[in-house]
Amino acid sequence: MFVLVVLLATTSISTAPVIASGPSPTTVHYGDLTLSPAYMATNWSEVWDLTQCDLTLSYTIDMTGITQPAPWQTSYTEVGLRELGASNFNPGPWDTYQGGKGGWMVSLVGDLATDPNSQDLDDKHNLAASGGRDERDYDATDPDTVVAPFGTYDNYGIWFDRDGVDPWQANMWGMVDGGTYNTGGIYHIEISYHAINAGLGTMFATVNGIPTGFYTAGWKNDEPDIYPAGLSFKGDMAWMQLFAGLWAPDDTYGDVVLSDITITGCMALPAPPVVKVDDDWAGTPPKEEVLPGWIFGYNAFATIQDGVNAVADGGKVIVHEGTYEEQVVVDGKNLTLEGRPRYKATILAVPDQKGPIVWVRNADRVIVRNFTIDGAGRGYPGCVGGDERFQGIYYLNASGKIQWNKIKGIKHPPGYEGCQSGGGIYVLSRDGGTSKVWIEHNTVKDFQKNGITANTYYGTGTTVVHIKKNRVYGWGPTDKIAQNGIQIGFGATGSIYSGNYVADTSYIGGYWVASGYLLYDADGAKVMSSKVKGADYGLGVWFSDDVYVRGMRLLDSLEGADVWASDNLVFERNLVRNNHANAVFSPGYGIWIGDSDNARLAFNRFVNNDEGIMVDTCDGVLALKNLIKNNDIGIHLYCATNFQEVGNRFRNNGQDIVDEGCPMMNTMSTTEAESSTSDLPVSPVEP
Repeated sequence: MFVLVVLLATTSISTAPVIASGPSPTTVHYGDLTLSPAYMATNWSEVWDLTQCDLTLSYTIDMTGITQPAPWQTSYTEVGLRELGASNFNPGPWDTYQGGKGGWMVSLVGDLATDPNSQDLDDKHNLAASGGRDERDYDATDPDTVVAPFGTYDNYGIWFDRDGVDPWQANMWGMVDGGTYNTGGIYHIEISYHAINAGLGTMFATVNGIPTGFYTAGWKNDEPDIYPAGLSFKGDMAWMQLFAGLWAPDDTYGDVVLSDITITGCMALPAPPVVKVDDDWAGTPPKEEVLPGWIFGYNAFATIQDGVNAVADGGKVIVHEGTYEEQVVVDGKNLTLEGRPRYKATILAVPDQKGPIVWVRNADRVIVRNFTIDGAGRGYPGCVGGDERFQGIYYLNASGKIQWNKIKGIKHPPGYEGCQSGGGIYVLSRDGGTSKVWIEHNTVKDFQKNGITANTYYGTGTTVVHIKKNRVYGWGPTDKIAQNGIQIGFGATGSIYSGNYVADTSYIGGYWVASGYLLYDADGAKVMSSKVKGADYGLGVWFSDDVYVRGMRLLDSLEGADVWASDNLVFERNLVRNNHANAVFSPGYGIWIGDSDNARLAFNRFVNNDEGIMVDTCDGVLALKNLIKNNDIGIHLYCATNFQEVGNRFRNNGQDIVDEGCPMMNTMSTTEAESSTSDLPVSPVEP
């Protein structure tokens, strides 16, 4: 928060912004954008000055994804220029001639029924300056001449046919194969903007190279009476920004794809490399200076999402102390999102939220740090899956760092505590994407399912995480859900190292177990120098080969470590202590290894457990120079072939070694003989 806001908020920027590129035109390629129903809108943060030179906006629009429940039911797509600070859909005042906030192209559909032998009204493209109006507002005969509106429904270059026409129609004036008909629903649009004065401009457009024209005295098979024709619009011509948006009655109307979006014009201000966000600035008029050099609507905002949308790629969004009730989405842009001071900027979930509070996707380097992320138990009142699962921070096909955040309350309301959702931090890759994320110095508490999770979508992406010095606190013994503190799974890999701490993940509802740390199909992962207390399994290693575990403190749980179907484990220099049975789970193990070959257990301390080491149906396990002390049973072997016990120190155990052999192998199948103990399954978060 800034006390200076009160003093400076009334300072108005009445002059044009400083020209960054000079009066010479600059070309910016904005790339592609997919707009999805029911509503999606955005803008780009460069400021364009039409008073310095004319501007050309061009793009290709693919409308083939649009569906309609019945003829003449349509979505609306808008692309154009709007004044800084205006909305990103219908920016101008509603139903007002010449609007007041800019000008844009509106694209919609009519009747998409196929008729290859007649001129159809399939797709419509007309310029607009205000919502609720139509082509009758056209009023410009050339860029500098505005007359009384002359637009009529007898026009040319506004309606287009996706398929063919009959031979007679094909020979009419102005008919262009692939231009006016046989378009296939894909159109190249160019809009030329011109400022007549500081508050009034005109725009002329071509669609597939076809200008717009109007017949003022009825249609005729000839050139229109006014051709080409344009539209005037009002607004601050020195403060224009590119925007695009789509609205539809519901989310079934299909996507619209914009590609090769390009502007050539005089840039007044480039995309800001740093923006500031403060909720105290809510209600500030656009273009006012909230701090010296910080202009509201350009590089100063009241919501985090506006700041994210505005900042240049690779820039920084600084969020000041306050509470921001919103979902923040970073899509395809590299940036740093930073709270200042640490933990004083709170991002609060919206009521009944579906999906994450902070969602980062399709980016190479995004840093999120210093926030309080508060779910406040506002998850959707129902069980949802996929991207709709309630998460604190979610990286999807995105890389970067998540640092120094406090994440809490990521849970659903009472009655939905069993939903497999409600996670503090979730990292996922899929569809060939990559997520490489460093997760450091975060605190996660009062979550529902998992504290920190890293997955691939069943091996279809690449996820690598490095998890360091985080603290994760579960609910303690609960019959609601089997929580996990930190999970790497489903083809992901990485390291959990250097000072992580997980506590109180314990499930008493039967069958499933909760884990402090869980590796599930996480080949090659490393777990080092971290601590767990009060879990069912302090560390679960399931279906994960070549795992390395070193320097762990696995304490006060039912099992220190549970290893299942995971070959080539290296487990060394760990302290495994005070792991004991409860009413549901018996006995308690320091480490239980089942159906896992070639494990190396070396230089560990197994102290005061029900059983120190349990080897069940494994081959080639080595126990080397461990301290095995004050356990009921030091080493328990069942169907353990080629087991090696070398140089271990046994102290005050009830029994040092119990070897059951494999007494039932002659009368039972191998599968039936496995798992003589009451080992229970882990409960990972699935992708």
